[in-house]
Amino acid sequence: MAAEATVVAEGFLKKQGPSSISAWKMRYCELYSDGRFKYYEDETRKQELGNNLIANITNVQLRGENFMVETPERNWKFETMDAMEALNWKRKFLKLKRGGNVHKGQQILHQGWLTKQGHHVKNWKKRYCVLYEDGIFQYFTDATKQDKKKNDVFLDEIQTIDPENGEASDFQFSVTTANRVWVFRGEDQEDRRVWVRKLRKFDLSFIPEETLNLGVQVVKTGSSTPTSSPYSTSQTRINHEKMKRNMKKAEECEDQSHRIAESADNFDKAIENYKKKQAKEKGGMFGFLKGKN
Repeated sequence: MAAEATVVAEGFLKKQGPSSISAWKMRYCELYSDGRFKYYEDETRKQELGNNLIANITNVQLRGENFMVETPERNWKFETMDAMEALNWKRKFLKLKRGGNVHKGQQILHQGWLTKQGHHVKNWKKRYCVLYEDGIFQYFTDATKQDKKKNDVFLDEIQTIDPENGEASDFQFSVTTANRVWVFRGEDQEDRRVWVRKLRKFDLSFIPEETLNLGVQVVKTGSSTPTSSPYSTSQTRINHEKMKRNMKKAEECEDQSHRIAESADNFDKAIENYKKKQAKEKGGMFGFLKGKN
């Protein structure tokens, strides 16, 4: 029996319709672990506006506050409140892409020899390691890559990377994920630097330079503990909700202004009609008196 799909990401997104000239509209969105994507009028989820299965993802592009999910059927275009939120959504969609058995044919991001520490037995063994563009990490007994050790490892959503774990002469570094701390030794200092740089692509605590260039400020603590951005999904949701409430208040104020203006127009018309009526009555009265005289 298949496990029930769970929500892996949710929040307000500005979504463009299916064509390049379609309008952008704010929607409350939910992404599920099976690729199901739902969006609603607002966070109450009372009015569902869309229910799609986003499958066969070929690429996810990120540009500042915008990201695009590419599929053979359609390119889904979204806009978030800030670049950090866009980066978080991109990673969630990339995880679905990896889960869709599209690893075959993925480009190798980096490969080479590393000395790896065992998980339970803390011994050291030299392994030929391969890191793919989609975050899959494999290691073998030699460079022929025939004798693979263990199953594929998903080094997605790395929590932290310690680039100088251990003695400096060991060229050691560690990678912390949700279920394990991986400890490696490079061949030399340059080798360690290259591996750390390549692994940074999947480091959730690492803020890319292009994101920093956009002026997003992120407060981070020491490298030994996973940190969270002030632009988290929950915070972004709160900000969007505040924005919606302010927009609603502005609309209510505008409606009230229109009603007041209409009332003023009606009042002016009533005064004008009253004056005309008075003038008519006075005219009639003067005519009556003149006839009597």
